[in-house]
Amino acid sequence: MKIACIGNMNNALFCVTRNLRDLGYDAHLLLVEEFDHFLPLADSYDGDLSDYVHQLNWYNIGHWDIKKEQIINDLNDYDFFIGTDLAPAFLYKAGITLDIFTPHGGDVFHHCFYSFKNFPPKRYE
Repeated sequence: MKIACIGNMNNALFCVTRNLRDLGYDAHLLLVEEFDHFLPLADSYDGDLSDYVHQLNWYNIGHWDIKKEQIINDLNDYDFFIGTDLAPAFLYKAGITLDIFTPHGGDVFHHCFYSFKNFPPKRYE
């Protein structure tokens, strides 16, 4: 079984990935858009993580512009999905079921609500 851990907010999924690998699972950490202090190198003394830490460009493209085929293509080799932050939205767009959601806070009280750049749109009756 090949496991994809998508996102690394608060270094949470890097820890999960390392623990799963220690248990013998083929787990990979897929970075989306992490702050520098949430990068695996800031949380490890191991310099070479290239075997199981990979960068995705989903957030650079954006949820509305990314094609579902790209998401499917990026995750084609994985059998099990653990995600945080906006991972559920991207996987839903591609028709992929997220097996485990690990909330970090903002994804529960911020991302799940619509946001508007200026004012909310007016509703006319």
